[in-house]
Amino acid sequence: MNPPAQASQSLLHSSQLPPLAPGIPLLGSTLDLLKDPAGFLIAQYQQLGPVFRVIAFGKEYTVMAGREAFQFFVQVGERHFSRELFYRRFAQELGTKEFILGAQGDQHARLRKMMKLGFSRQVAAGFIPAMVKAVEQRVRQFRAGQKLHVMDTVAELAFECYALVMAGRSLREDFRDALIYSNTIMKVGAMVRPAILLHIPPYQGAKRRVFALMNKLVSEHRFDVDHPTRECDLFDTLLTARDHEGHPFPETDLVGTALYGFVGTLVYMNRVLSYLLFEIIKDATLLQRITNEADAVLAGPNLDSMTLQRMSTLYSAFLETLRFHPVALGLPFLVEEDFEFQGCLVQKGRKVVLTPLPNHFSTRYYSNPNCFDHARCAEPRHEQHAPGAFAPFGFAGRVCAAVGLVETITMVVVATLLRNVHLRIDPPQYQVRTTLDPLPGPETSFRMRVVNLRQAPVSVQALPRIEERITEILPGLSSHELNQIVSKVKLATYAPGALIIREGETAEEFFIVFDGEVEVMKGLQLQEKQIVVARLGPGGYFGEIGLLRGIKRTASVRAVTVVTVLVLDRETFITIVSEGDLVSAQIADMVRRRVMATRLAETLPRLSPQQAARYLPNFKLTSYKPGEVIVRQGDPADRFYIITMGRAEVVNHRPGGEDLVLGQLDTGEWFGEMGLILGRPRTATVRATSDVEVMGLDRKNFQELMAESDPSKSDVTTMMFQRLISPREKMQ
Repeated sequence: MNPPAQASQSLLHSSQLPPLAPGIPLLGSTLDLLKDPAGFLIAQYQQLGPVFRVIAFGKEYTVMAGREAFQFFVQVGERHFSRELFYRRFAQELGTKEFILGAQGDQHARLRKMMKLGFSRQVAAGFIPAMVKAVEQRVRQFRAGQKLHVMDTVAELAFECYALVMAGRSLREDFRDALIYSNTIMKVGAMVRPAILLHIPPYQGAKRRVFALMNKLVSEHRFDVDHPTRECDLFDTLLTARDHEGHPFPETDLVGTALYGFVGTLVYMNRVLSYLLFEIIKDATLLQRITNEADAVLAGPNLDSMTLQRMSTLYSAFLETLRFHPVALGLPFLVEEDFEFQGCLVQKGRKVVLTPLPNHFSTRYYSNPNCFDHARCAEPRHEQHAPGAFAPFGFAGRVCAAVGLVETITMVVVATLLRNVHLRIDPPQYQVRTTLDPLPGPETSFRMRVVNLRQAPVSVQALPRIEERITEILPGLSSHELNQIVSKVKLATYAPGALIIREGETAEEFFIVFDGEVEVMKGLQLQEKQIVVARLGPGGYFGEIGLLRGIKRTASVRAVTVVTVLVLDRETFITIVSEGDLVSAQIADMVRRRVMATRLAETLPRLSPQQAARYLPNFKLTSYKPGEVIVRQGDPADRFYIITMGRAEVVNHRPGGEDLVLGQLDTGEWFGEMGLILGRPRTATVRATSDVEVMGLDRKNFQELMAESDPSKSDVTTMMFQRLISPREKMQ
């Protein structure tokens, strides 16, 4: 009998109900939950075990908690549970019949597939510069000495960012209506406020205006669907989304899905932002480090999703905030059939909350878990990576579809805010207190005072780039799945002058320039108005706009030199950016790193996989144009090279000034070993004869590699002696 069947049959063994958490008459545990919801649930888990009952807000809930609940849900799934009834009222106020939080099974998978691209990092990435500008404009209106209601302030900033991602433009004048609408349906939908609130005039007026706005935005996007230059926004992706049978979103479900983001921004993200700001600003050292990061990153010329990743201290503080100040208490369900859990009977019709919160504060996973410590989520500790230790966005098949969007907006708002204004907690000794309304969040009295506006640095030296960590970039995607995706990459070569894609054609593929150079042109069909708008070399990429927005190609791309490109088909590209939550630049970077690994394996085939993985990050990629010198005769030997793409020639400079070409080097060949091994200057010059990219390993790491891998050292020294014997192959 398989495990799920055992779990289902176990209901026959017990009629004992879960223990009831202590409380007072009528109110039950309501006051304790309002005061400290996470602390209350964790305390009951420690005292009563992984399953217990709670009376709150006039209703009884069964709580399944901790590692045991996580394992049960992963094993059994949703077979005993229903979401539709729990979220019915919420869906009605969103004006949709199909709502992602209430859907299950095939319906949930279909809706998730159709909406996930719109809420991904890829779509948000295109609006990061606009988000920064919008937050700066609002923050520059602050005055020295002004007291800020933190929850309202960050809600306004986050809403402005979401509006840009959703509709491509500011909706600042609609903020108050959106706030009234979102707060009301969240409180009534969560059953902490009476349904009568849905019928009072202020809510009805706000709801009417919000729906009029959303329908107007949908109409504008339908009319402007083929606009070639604007960024792809959430509405674009929803309008082009199709299910497995080719059906589009119904109009009401499309609007409801976009409004889901409204509510999440104004009721969830404002709480996360408020907690994060409190923890940063109360710690002077942490505040200075994050401000320095924001000054460096936001002053740079290329502001995108990969740039945000360089703010590693802010990111680790964000993760620790999600752990230490949980806003989502758990996953709510209604029980559809009796089942047994941990020796207790959970009855049909019960309201159940599955919560991972005890894991967030368990010494099994975390050192000193009751203290805020951002470093626990950074290298080298990464305590949150243990299975089951960290589930702020849900778990198993119920992880929030908007994780990438939440992360992007949070990073932008906090970094831009701290870069432009000095804030302090008011009063300085204030300690944040949590209340439940309807989600946990800081109490309404939480304030900050504007000390002064900062004169943000115009430019600073860029921070060193952090090595990409595939496991962080691809949350939830296994190594096997990643390898399957990369295995679908195809290689294609084009002659100079050949068109790779043509403006106006149907978009079917995404391209990464592996070798050579291409030019991006507008107006190819109108020869007299043809304009070259960009040139792309190795590592450049193109073709994503048509794939993301489901429109025709917005430009033509032509090979300038002989060009080799890596090609991803539409399905693979959409899978990566949706399920892996990647952005285009990350895809290109990931694939190029895989190519580097392949080149290293081909060059030094007797390196063990462990050795190759250890030394690969130490190789640095460098590009050269035709005629540029890579190493020069007579210079000190300081690096070992492998050609990853292109061709080069080996030249010996004679005393009389004559240059003698000793040989050619092609993709996959190496040079530079002779000077490093023999400890002498370069004996020849190596210069590019085409666009060339090389992997370079410095002297120290090369010597360590040779000392660690005797077979590789033998291969390298054998080739070196062959080159010494054959003068026409001297390459150092």
